[in-house]
Amino acid sequence: MIRKLNTKAQVPDITILEIIACKSSYFISENSIPNRSELTAKAGDEYVLDIVTKIIQVPKRLSKQHLGKNCELSLLSAYEYSRKSGVYSESHPVFFGTMRFRGQSRSGIAYIPSARKWTIEQQIRSSIFRFIEVREEHFQRGFGGILWIHLSEVNPINLEVEQ
Repeated sequence: MIRKLNTKAQVPDITILEIIACKSSYFISENSIPNRSELTAKAGDEYVLDIVTKIIQVPKRLSKQHLGKNCELSLLSAYEYSRKSGVYSESHPVFFGTMRFRGQSRSGIAYIPSARKWTIEQQIRSSIFRFIEVREEHFQRGFGGILWIHLSEVNPINLEVEQ
């Protein structure tokens, strides 16, 4: 039996969140691991910005039960520094992020560039950024991989109406 492949390009799912509050934390540690020939010095840091939001739009395929409910989106910046030849080098995360809408659980997690982490937090706290538009791969069983995140001052729904 030959199966026909679906070759249509799928439009990403869109979730729009209104920012309510945020809190941040920062952690740094040093881990030295003794090796037979030398000491392998490593350090790591992690910044977490937890943003509490209200869901104002969910993808059509998801239950409308999530509308108006809170969703926590965690933006992370994590690095590991290893000592090689007297210089510390940064390792970059290969994971971007996911969104989850399952039952009573509504959350997301994504990595952000280290250089922007403090600026993003300041802009959220000063209400410059009030909305977050998240585009995801098609949700399957309540999970969707994040393709991109757009933080803005204006509700993206209003922008669509104006165009």
